[in-house]
Amino acid sequence: MNHVTMVAHRWEMVYKDLLKSLSTDGQKISPRKGAAQEIIGGTFKLENPRDRCLLSPARGFNVFQAVGHWLWIMAGRMDLPSINYYNPRAPTFSADLRKLDGAYGPRLFGLGVLNQIPHIIDLVTKNPDTRRAVASVYIPEFDSSRTTVQGREDEVPCTIAMQFLPRGGSLNMIVFMRSQDAFGVLPYDLFIFTLIQEFIAKSTKSEVGNYNLHAGSMHYYLRDEARVQEVLTEPPVAAPIMPAMPDGSQDEFLKKVLELEEAIRVECSAHIRLPFRTEFSPRDYLQQADELHDFWKTIVHCLLASAAIQLNNEKALRRVHDEIAKPFDFYTERALSMLAVKAETSLDKFLKPPQANS
Repeated sequence: MNHVTMVAHRWEMVYKDLLKSLSTDGQKISPRKGAAQEIIGGTFKLENPRDRCLLSPARGFNVFQAVGHWLWIMAGRMDLPSINYYNPRAPTFSADLRKLDGAYGPRLFGLGVLNQIPHIIDLVTKNPDTRRAVASVYIPEFDSSRTTVQGREDEVPCTIAMQFLPRGGSLNMIVFMRSQDAFGVLPYDLFIFTLIQEFIAKSTKSEVGNYNLHAGSMHYYLRDEARVQEVLTEPPVAAPIMPAMPDGSQDEFLKKVLELEEAIRVECSAHIRLPFRTEFSPRDYLQQADELHDFWKTIVHCLLASAAIQLNNEKALRRVHDEIAKPFDFYTERALSMLAVKAETSLDKFLKPPQANS
């Protein structure tokens, strides 16, 4: 059995060390989704979970998609349209093209015993040395089989469970994975899961402790080999740490941001369907965001950046870029550069003289 353990201060270095270990020490396997390089029993620890963003150009981490996916989970949603807005690949994981049976939201914020995160907040608050603060994601009775429809299949969750261990005023998190795609999915999983960790920590007036991950199968697919090697040869560029959530209950902030998320998403979707009706303006949303704590204000800014990018609206994106906090200004700057290239290419095509008939 192969085993890899890594401890590093910065997420970028943890990530690169993990990919390097997989590349040099991993064994080739041929699972259903394609040939892969695997380490059995892969594990790592991140000392500062607020260090959750990757700036690697080769990896191309879409932080705005990650923010949208996190809020989709926090809202307890499983419907396809609201996540398809952020992730165009989502329909491939929906057999009925209506919902995603593998969605984490209803499993963590669902009805009755499935409303696990509020229960964990209560448990941690009452017992600061508890070992019972565990949220189960994988449900054997439900996840043991899936129906495939025209090549689409609701994905079985890769996460088995999340454990939260409050110790010495800090909330540590351990995530147990049955399977972890280190190149394609891990950057998004870590971003989302550490935000859940911080949500619980701040709700219980704790500091954010270590983030630990244990994966039965830690792997990357060989179709990503060239990009993995690009990441490994890139100069180191560590992202600034994200703003911190405020102390105390996050419920009112989350409620307001979820309302704004839906309003922004619905308006942006309408502009996508009718692009010449009116121009999307972030002004009113920016004003409402100013009433929130800096962390939650930044989340709204990310939602506005996502809308502006989807609409190819450079004016709106520049307005958001002028106000968005680090490290997200890096991503808006990169998006502005891409929009400029796209506009220049479109102009070239428009100005290009027609080809003479041969």
